[in-house]
Amino acid sequence: MSHNISLAIAASSLSLEEKLSWHVMNFDQKLPNAMLGIWVAAITAYDLGMPETTSVDLPVGSTFMGGTKASIAQIIEGFHLEYFLASFAGYLPASPLDAPLDSDTQKVGGNKC
Repeated sequence: MSHNISLAIAASSLSLEEKLSWHVMNFDQKLPNAMLGIWVAAITAYDLGMPETTSVDLPVGSTFMGGTKASIAQIIEGFHLEYFLASFAGYLPASPLDAPLDSDTQKVGGNKC
């Protein structure tokens, strides 16, 4: 998965749901469509200041590390959603076209892309 592609998606003017619909295409493994709602819930909870340990029920038939629940921190880290958090907005490029190319080795927001 290319973090630079995720960075470009996050920098776009799309809605959060549209951004995540594009982000899910970066994964090698197909994810259930219901995961997009879980991602939105985790990002929203984090942005609202809820504890990172807050558990979220996963869609029926989905597991994360063997469980049917995951904390918002596990969801954000496990699915590389950091770029979509409100607290990361200041680190996004002004335009998706300004996102580094995959061959670039620069750091963005403290994360190597």
